[in-house]
Amino acid sequence: VGTAYRQTSTGCLEYQQGSRVPTVTYECDATPKILALFFQLLFQGGATEAATTPFLKTFIPYAEGDSDVVACAALVKQMSAGTANSHMIGGAIIKSLTITGEEGQPIKLSAEFTGYNMVSDFDFDAAANILEFDTTACLMWQNASVKIAGTAANIPGFSLTISNNAVEKFYNTPHVTKYVLGDFTATGSISVPWSATTVGANAQIDNFVAGTDTLLQIWWGAENPTASPAAGDVKLEVNMRYTGATVGGDDEVITELPFEAAHDGASGANLAIRAYVSDTVDRGI
Repeated sequence: VGTAYRQTSTGCLEYQQGSRVPTVTYECDATPKILALFFQLLFQGGATEAATTPFLKTFIPYAEGDSDVVACAALVKQMSAGTANSHMIGGAIIKSLTITGEEGQPIKLSAEFTGYNMVSDFDFDAAANILEFDTTACLMWQNASVKIAGTAANIPGFSLTISNNAVEKFYNTPHVTKYVLGDFTATGSISVPWSATTVGANAQIDNFVAGTDTLLQIWWGAENPTASPAAGDVKLEVNMRYTGATVGGDDEVITELPFEAAHDGASGANLAIRAYVSDTVDRGI
């Protein structure tokens, strides 16, 4: 005889602790300093840095042989000072990062972190663990410059989600032992006014129908940050292959264009995605 439901006492039906995967999502306004940090935790082996100030950082999808995790973070939620009850996620990396721009708004970030362990008895000493908030102004969509296929354009917004598709491996332990980084992917969407010169009307619809890839460039500061970088320069490059096209809109006719980032295999001129961030922090990458 026996019970057919789980119980907390000893025995084969006792509740057993399973593997732990602590996760958290950070949402914030983008600054160059925050972008550089988040990109390093996302791009991992695809992150490089110039040797001299202002430390231009370049981020591309990692290649074969570079897919190991080389950067992680400790994430702390302070519950109280001087008491061992703060929460900390150790060995955290970013699995997915969403970047959005909208008319009249700052650039928004949503970062999905995953860690190898989590403790709830961390003693946060404010004197030893000083939190220095980024005092630079956040990136505003209204201050961005945009080019589509090399032509300057004004667009109402964009959305971009980048993922390294990391998989947690436990083996014979109750916590994450390592991450296996998967295929690097990026998807998103842009909105193009029908009235936009050269890039509007049927131009992008024709690219969708023909399967033609199109380079999207969005930047703050220098258009070419590799030539003479200055602190605060940020540039995103996405080689888009449209996955759809919808024409609509209330106040004006807009073409909504979802896309996937794709390497320009024909000419090799454009990677699927590339990002540049220049700041004054030497991260040793």
